[in-house]
Amino acid sequence: MRKNIRFKTLREVWLEQAEKVNGRICKVDGEPAFFHRWVQDDRIVTQTFALVELLDGSVKKVAPEKVRFCDREEAEDSEEVKCKDCEFLMFSDFEGECSKCYKGIVSPNDSCGKGKRREAKR
Repeated sequence: MRKNIRFKTLREVWLEQAEKVNGRICKVDGEPAFFHRWVQDDRIVTQTFALVELLDGSVKKVAPEKVRFCDREEAEDSEEVKCKDCEFLMFSDFEGECSKCYKGIVSPNDSCGKGKRREAKR
């Protein structure tokens, strides 16, 4: 007797792994990856890079324009919280930063899709 075995799709495996590594799902040059955080290189001129993990387990530092986040559709369905209204917003050296490292240095109208609305002061 044959049993119907259902294999997981690459997308299903990818989504499960993203939850385990607490990373955002993205693509780098069309290749699936997990975004971990923004990093800065201050050797000559300060530059920002994305630290991503590819499905083969290798880690790369890539330019921001090479990263395309794939969870934006999900974020658009829910109420978007701007960084200026987020409880994770903190300030250092006159710059706004995400204390959860979801986005690194932020502008007031940025949004990572994982923010939580700060409670209004009473």
